[in-house]
Amino acid sequence: MTLDFWLEQKLPYAWSYYPRNRTELYCGTDQICNIDPNWTFPVTYIMNSHGFRTHEFEDIKNEQINISLGCSHTMGIGLPIEMTWPSLIEKETKIKTLNLGLGGASTDTVARFLTNISGLFDVNSVYILWPPFNRFEEYHNDRIVEILPHCAKLEHAWYMDESNSYQRFYKNQKIVDILKKLHNFDLHQLQYDTTDWHVPGDLARDQIHSGPKSHLNLANMFLTMNE
Repeated sequence: MTLDFWLEQKLPYAWSYYPRNRTELYCGTDQICNIDPNWTFPVTYIMNSHGFRTHEFEDIKNEQINISLGCSHTMGIGLPIEMTWPSLIEKETKIKTLNLGLGGASTDTVARFLTNISGLFDVNSVYILWPPFNRFEEYHNDRIVEILPHCAKLEHAWYMDESNSYQRFYKNQKIVDILKKLHNFDLHQLQYDTTDWHVPGDLARDQIHSGPKSHLNLANMFLTMNE
């Protein structure tokens, strides 16, 4: 059953706790108890029918697109969607960009989503902000569980070892490289925690995630980098 989660040409779904076809005022760590009282930009979360904060898949099936992948820093928790780095790339390139960022995503999630969606669209470029390496996915017959350090059980600790985390990343990065060669898209990748894109003091509405200046910095890094 677990192989079903990695099938090509099968649209991915967000975690089950993300709403589908619904608009929310708060999401993830962006809750009323965390909000910066000086924040002035309205933030809403418009989720498509698969639970992603992006275009409806059906609406862009006949267009050339870009794809962005990552965790909550790609999804844009705490920011208006137009301030997120995938939206800034879309604005600059004039190419619709599917934002498949997902709060709690791991390097497993990135490779799995790209495996799912490759071949379904005419993809021009893929932009990846690789999530922290110590996260991973756990597969069951009926669901996928995200394993993060703060919610891990004792039996998960071994998988979060630094060596194992890097081995998992290298495996997932190789999957992405194979998909690039197979489907002939441009690939641009950065690592969340080893890239100097965070602007000091620049925070989103939740006062946890990076703010609009950091996202602009990140978008510019992606747009000016070589493959």
